[in-house]
Amino acid sequence: MSVLPLYIKGNSSNSNSNNNNNSITTILDVFFVYRELLLLLDKAADAAATTPTTTANAADSAAAAANTANSAAAKAIDAAATAYAAATADAAATTATTATADATAATAATTNAATATAANTNSVINKVNNAVSPIIFGIEYYILLTLINY
Repeated sequence: MSVLPLYIKGNSSNSNSNNNNNSITTILDVFFVYRELLLLLDKAADAAATTPTTTANAADSAAAAANTANSAAAKAIDAAATAYAAATADAAATTATTATADATAATAATTNAATATAANTNSVINKVNNAVSPIIFGIEYYILLTLINY
């Protein structure tokens, strides 16, 4: 990451052409700093844009985990039916209830993880905006004052 120096060249008491050149150079310096800041903002936006993809991937993983849990629950229910046929109704009901509770807990955990990831994404975007907005305002204000004084 490059950092461009922001400085204000003082008006010398030489000639008007020097004063004009100093003002033009200052405007160009501010322009290049502003351009560099916009490039950094673009990189930050790109980084923030990848977070929703990560959230989507987490949601896909959560769905896959839920499917696995549902499959496990189905197998457990089948096992419970076999146990019911072989043993008592109480054993079958307990196994099915446990499998359903496990599947419900797995689904809740994956939903909570996806929700936390989405909240983290919003937090990152807000932090970038809050950090950069005053800087952009200051540069725009400085450019405006420079153009008015020019």
